[in-house]
Amino acid sequence: MFDEDYLYFYETFLHDERNEKEAELIARLLDLGPGADVLDVPCGHGRIAVRLARRGCRVTGLDASPLFLERARQAAAAAGVGVEWVHGDMRALPFGRDFDAVVNWFTSFGYFDDEENRRVLAEFRRVLRPGGRLLIETVHRDRILRSLPPGEPVRFDVVRRATT
Repeated sequence: MFDEDYLYFYETFLHDERNEKEAELIARLLDLGPGADVLDVPCGHGRIAVRLARRGCRVTGLDASPLFLERARQAAAAAGVGVEWVHGDMRALPFGRDFDAVVNWFTSFGYFDDEENRRVLAEFRRVLRPGGRLLIETVHRDRILRSLPPGEPVRFDVVRRATT
């Protein structure tokens, strides 16, 4: 699911203006200033991590997708910021109590069964310093169902075209 198709379909939705507004909101809600140690997990293609690094945070981004991490590295290089990119699983974070904040953004919680989701939360707690903060953003299923316009199901067929 988290491959080129994801990037294709979300490319116009996750535009620079939205990404900047979300990073600003995150920084405000977590009271992040320069030098704050932040874990963005999963970091995807770096859209939040890079913007927090531009604000002076020391950011680590962890994701399970090598493709997304490569895109994140490219985005950080283009922005001229340093971010530590880590390939890993949010159920077993390879860190100690290193972070002032953990950011779990864009409905990135709840991928697993209840036991594994509790494990994810325990890992988030474990890597936070005393007084650290966790910020989870997610959409609520019932709200989505109420806001969907009436209509017929739509099927998308994605055909990848070879480029030479």
